[in-house]
Formats: sequence, structure tokens, C-alpha cells
Amino acid sequence: MRITSGGQVTGACGLILGIGHQMGWSCLGLLGATNVNYPDAVAAKSVVKTLATLFGLSLDYAELDSAMADIESRMSRFREIRTAALESVQRPRDSVDRGEVDYYV
Repeated sequence: MRITSGGQVTGACGLILGIGHQMGWSCLGLLGATNVNYPDAVAAKSVVKTLATLFGLSLDYAELDSAMADIESRMSRFREIRTAALESVQRPRDSVDRGEVDYYV
């Protein structure tokens, strides 16, 4: 576990810690690093494993591992659909130069 005093905490997590700080409370945030805008099961598992270690708990991560696989599968499918959609609206540059564009963006 690495303790840091820098970085940004956004959303509800940042709001809760910020309000607590403004009220003079001692606050602690145990957060998992993530670079995505959807539920990050990998970061969640990291936090849960850290808590389990701190409190000496033995946990079954099967449900969390299943959620991780499900999210990755959905994101992989989303990336495929997104790539196909982008490719379907792209035209060769020379057809645009000749004024043969038949679509709107």
C-alpha cells in the first residue's frame, strides 16, 4: 500500500472528503487508481484486497473476478462497435477534396 498526499479525487469521493475537511474532520480515503469513466472492478478488487490485508480477512474474490470479466467483455464489445461506427463514416480524403461527400457529421 502506498500513501500519497497528492493527486485528484473527483466525484462523490472527492466531495465527501472535501466536505469532511471543511467541517474540520480528520478524513481518510482508501481509493483505487483508475483511468476510466465506468465501474473499474480491477481498482475495486485492489481496494478490497488492501482492506482484507489490513484487517486480516480471508475473502473469496470469485464474484468480483466475474464482474471484472463481464466489464472487460462489455468494454471489448463496445470498442468493436465504436471502431466499426467510426470506420463506416470515414471517407478517403480525395473524395472529400472532389466534393463527393454524401454524409453529414
